[in-house]
Amino acid sequence: MYLVIDLTTFLSMDSPIIFVIFLCIIAVSMVYHFFFSEKAMVKRKLNKAVHKSVSEFRDGEIAKAIGKVTFIDEPLIAPISRRPCAFYHVVVERKRSSGNSSSWHSVIDEKVTSRFLIEDKGNYATISSTSMVDSYLVKDHKQESYSFKDAPAYLENYLKSKGTSSEGFLGWNKNMRYREGILEEGELVAVLGKANWKEAKDLRLPEQYHRVLEFSQPPEGNVILSDDTSVTTIKATHQKQSGPIIRS
Repeated sequence: MYLVIDLTTFLSMDSPIIFVIFLCIIAVSMVYHFFFSEKAMVKRKLNKAVHKSVSEFRDGEIAKAIGKVTFIDEPLIAPISRRPCAFYHVVVERKRSSGNSSSWHSVIDEKVTSRFLIEDKGNYATISSTSMVDSYLVKDHKQESYSFKDAPAYLENYLKSKGTSSEGFLGWNKNMRYREGILEEGELVAVLGKANWKEAKDLRLPEQYHRVLEFSQPPEGNVILSDDTSVTTIKATHQKQSGPIIRS
């Protein structure tokens, strides 16, 4: 939830205590956003992790790999932008007003994924269970609807499928905003977890992939995943990667 307050109301108040409380609320909100939000925690863990090329991993190692998203299954269609993808995260919020303040309330917060591979110089990695993943996807597609701007029909259908609507009493539009992040084919992504090599056939993958590195939960938490450029940028010491390998 995001809180928006009329600052002039606070500045005009006689009591300094109210203003101090207001500043404390802002400070707590900023600390949470920069240190304890899912985005902050995912990026922090990935930036601190040791990076290895997929070909460098040994069984049981916990480290970060960076590679390009490769579709395996039929791609998903992201509900807001209608882009093909392997993974999408949709956040829909509604603005509610009360007196001199207003706040954004989450209506939908949905993550949906299909199976995909991460390709690194001809070597491939996958994630054992996408339900055991802490992820942050960059919200690169944004829309909004309000009094004189209707939500498109396809978007309204999506909202109704989730038990909500962009329209309120007597058909008046609600003030809503929509944000979406996806993993597109060929996009760079970083993944952190406990890695083990497995035969492609044991992972129900085509045998052409030979041996695939599978990331599973490390002892201290879930697999970590993000497409943020701050965690997918390969440092100079890791830019020279070995070519494809076939492990017997």
